[in-house]
Amino acid sequence: MLSILVITIAWLTGIFLQGWLNFPAQNLLRAAGLCLLLVGTGWLYTRWKGGTDKGINIPLVGLVLLVGCLGGLRLASAAPSTGPDGLLYYRDQPGVTLSGIVSAEPLYTDRTGTFRLEVKDIRLSGSSQLIEVSGQVYVRTAAGVEVEQGELLRLSGTLAQPKEISGDDFPYRDWLKRQGIYTTLDYPRLEKLATGQDFLIGRWFYRLNAQTRQIVSRYVPGEEGGLLVGLLLGYKNDMPADLRQDFTTVGLAHIIAVSGSNIAIGILLTNLALGRFFKRRMVVWLTLGIILFYVLLVGANPAVLRAGIMGAMAQVGLLLGKEYTGLIGLATSALLLTLWQPEVLMDVSFQLSFMATLGLMLLLPGWHYKQKGWLKFLRDGLSSTLAAEAMILPLVIYYFHRVSLVSLLTNLLVLPALGVIMALGGLVVAAGMLPWLGWLAQGAGGWCWLFLAYVVSVVEFFAGLPFASLEIPLFHPVWIFLYYLVLGVLFWWCRLEDTSRVKQRLWQLAGNGLAAGGAFLVAAVLWTVVITLWIA
Repeated sequence: MLSILVITIAWLTGIFLQGWLNFPAQNLLRAAGLCLLLVGTGWLYTRWKGGTDKGINIPLVGLVLLVGCLGGLRLASAAPSTGPDGLLYYRDQPGVTLSGIVSAEPLYTDRTGTFRLEVKDIRLSGSSQLIEVSGQVYVRTAAGVEVEQGELLRLSGTLAQPKEISGDDFPYRDWLKRQGIYTTLDYPRLEKLATGQDFLIGRWFYRLNAQTRQIVSRYVPGEEGGLLVGLLLGYKNDMPADLRQDFTTVGLAHIIAVSGSNIAIGILLTNLALGRFFKRRMVVWLTLGIILFYVLLVGANPAVLRAGIMGAMAQVGLLLGKEYTGLIGLATSALLLTLWQPEVLMDVSFQLSFMATLGLMLLLPGWHYKQKGWLKFLRDGLSSTLAAEAMILPLVIYYFHRVSLVSLLTNLLVLPALGVIMALGGLVVAAGMLPWLGWLAQGAGGWCWLFLAYVVSVVEFFAGLPFASLEIPLFHPVWIFLYYLVLGVLFWWCRLEDTSRVKQRLWQLAGNGLAAGGAFLVAAVLWTVVITLWIA
């Protein structure tokens, strides 16, 4: 366990430092060679001493440094090509014509449409020669120009560097960069050449995703249906913009971003539904298949892949009869994802999902069993919410410049309904796929609408309160480092094996104090709500 954690930390640190400091690849190669030499000489020295030396573990130090260098090299290797085989080479050249396949579902607003194009070749202005290139371009068109995923297009225009949107705090350029997109093409001349050019399985899942959204909108109408699509598929465009903002204001934006909770609920429902009809081994295999199916259905974004890998590892552990440790699953998922796509580490959704899961694993056990005097529902709800939010708090402030003051209460009121909504929503989709079960989909959709309407009402009410959130415009990254440093030192100190009663008592006071503070905040918000309604 310790080895995979150390390797993962070293690997992620190397990627982070490379993204921050941008070392030349040659220097990283030289450093990796020196680290490899340190590992070899350290191992020989340890063997010569007969393994009895209790000083610094030189081979381990060399290995950690080597893995960090390899992480930096992996990020450097993922940088886009600046030669003639890459799109960056042709940026700012007017009148280029490029051909490629729409690689993701287009997004439309009232004024524009946007989509990603996987470019195959490019032709310069005044030339008939086709040049093979690789890379993605983010295309913006007028709202009336509609394209579909998998279409082969020919576009003409000028490739440009992504520009930040004036008056918008959203880091548009960094968002595209984290997805490997470094060029944009605005309002090009567009010609459709062919359809169905993407991967067959991907096309099938894309159509199934669209069919699922249609079924939900048929049996669960209104903004409640849009919310259900967000909960099941992570697709937010069917929700009104003001409702999406309300979820962010009250600290519930995470529930409409598919992540670990969806996978966990899916595993639980699968075991409950199939456990009485199949043997345990068969249920595990079916669960693995359902996890893979769901990850592909919702689009396999970083947060979903992280949760899917962890869920699959837990099921594989059951098959092999091995005990599954959440920290190992979390570390392995981060290692695999960044090995495949190192820029995932800079993705905001991945960071929030990873840190929230880490908070539940590290902080929740210590608080959970020490709060014996609390009601189980209140204790579990407060502990889970506090553990997750304690880990993501500085990231939320840094990226969104706002922190919710009602998130504890809204989480307590909304989260218990999510399991019921997910179960009913899944039943609506499954029954809606079969015409002769339309009556079942209609009934389940009606009950699901009631729970969704309750969630929407809670969110809209608390988002409308004047004290719902606090704006923090300035937050330097150094505060993130200091916050996690202090939190890590406190956690390490309190979890030492020779923990004294003083340390145990401090740990207990920390958990109970946070829970008591959360309960006090909930009571204060409720009291203010009552007074507000009374005056109104």
